[in-house]
Amino acid sequence: MLRHRVVVGLAGLMAASVLVMAQVILTVLAPGDQLEASCTGEWASLTQTPTMITADCVEPPPPPPPITTLVIDHTSVALFDQVPLADAQALRVLSVDKSVGWNIHHALTACLGVDAASSPNGCRRWAWQDGQYPSPPMTWTAHPLPGWQYYTWPGQSSPDGTPSLPCPDVSSDLACFESYLAAHATEWDVVSWQSSYLEAGSGLSAETYLASYERVKALYSSLTIMLHTASLPKCPGAGLTAFNVAIRDYWQANGGVLLDIADIETFDPYGSAWSAGADPAIAPHYNSETCGGHLGYPSSGKLRLAQAWWVALAQIAGWRP
Repeated sequence: MLRHRVVVGLAGLMAASVLVMAQVILTVLAPGDQLEASCTGEWASLTQTPTMITADCVEPPPPPPPITTLVIDHTSVALFDQVPLADAQALRVLSVDKSVGWNIHHALTACLGVDAASSPNGCRRWAWQDGQYPSPPMTWTAHPLPGWQYYTWPGQSSPDGTPSLPCPDVSSDLACFESYLAAHATEWDVVSWQSSYLEAGSGLSAETYLASYERVKALYSSLTIMLHTASLPKCPGAGLTAFNVAIRDYWQANGGVLLDIADIETFDPYGSAWSAGADPAIAPHYNSETCGGHLGYPSSGKLRLAQAWWVALAQIAGWRP
């Protein structure tokens, strides 16, 4: 913070009040008496002499520049314990995804929303039921996100009955999202529509996903629009790998806010990357399915992605690690 000195001469000063930077409430005082002043929002003690009032005033630091280029990957998760809560909690965040998105939503709300000791048992399972692939136990203080809203896509369901995104155009997931924003963009600060491993690289191309991102970005400059790599299964394919490479290449060329879900999933808690042949795959510490990619039991995967969301939102809100 910057500190500067304010000096006000008292010659001819007999009125009941005087302005010093913001507001000084002044009565007739004897030399050496003190009074309070608001100095650009910071309070300071002022000392009056027979001829002047002097105060050291603190100027608040300038706000950080807006985030234009940010990537959150497996190296960012460790920042979670440092994030300040208040600014991120003030954000209104919309997230839309299939089942993996619900897994992350559950970790953000039911798990991280309370302290670790109070969280449901399903938030604290650190290995497969047979004990394979154990992860270090994770602890946390409560990080509630009151402005967080998750929707499923139309026609999808979730274990807790989360509603699907209400949109007038259900011809495709992307058309649904864009038509929803046309009516509701002002209700949000951060928006996100994520690609599932079930569709990315097969039913959904990176070009189609990025074209939707570009349209939304052009229309709603007040929103922070999240880019995502697609989640990973244990049995990925070349199409999924190419999809994620294309998203990273786009981010490298154009900037933006990228939550690299695939990178976080492919690195286990000890920093080792996993693959299936030539294709990055979800680490077995995060998934006990044969070929799937859901984040349930064990719990480490969904918790790490929920923590990554916190790190991203804190920086969008102005925090700089």
